[in-house]
Amino acid sequence: MFKRLFIFSLFLLGLNSGCKKSSSTNTGVPNVAVNFTIDTNNPQYNNLTIVGGWMYVSGGYLNHGLIIYRASSTQFYAMDRTCTYNNSGVVQVLKSGIMAVDSSCGSQFTISSAGMVSKGPASLALKNYQTSFDGEYLTVSN
Repeated sequence: MFKRLFIFSLFLLGLNSGCKKSSSTNTGVPNVAVNFTIDTNNPQYNNLTIVGGWMYVSGGYLNHGLIIYRASSTQFYAMDRTCTYNNSGVVQVLKSGIMAVDSSCGSQFTISSAGMVSKGPASLALKNYQTSFDGEYLTVSN
């Protein structure tokens, strides 16, 4: 009798957890083709000549754009501006140049840490694209 009750309880628990909807959407950002090169000597990209410099470029999911951030003399991050919580939100870099915020849900991301979440409801970092830098040309791709 106890064995049947235990199995029945597990069955009900399984049904309940399988039907539960998550209160968070945290969908991440779907893959889109990204492939471009930036000549960092071009005055248009002057902000990328210093460590901690950043700028917006076009492209990414739904053409929300990307944030390019120079993390060191040789390392760059290329992050999609689409919020990973709801995919319709677009993050804006704050004046400090360290944080990006989606004003629609309030999620905050640290761009100096490759878009890691610093405040939810998002729980996934900003989508990052691959970067390679040869000292002059920065290539962003996936």
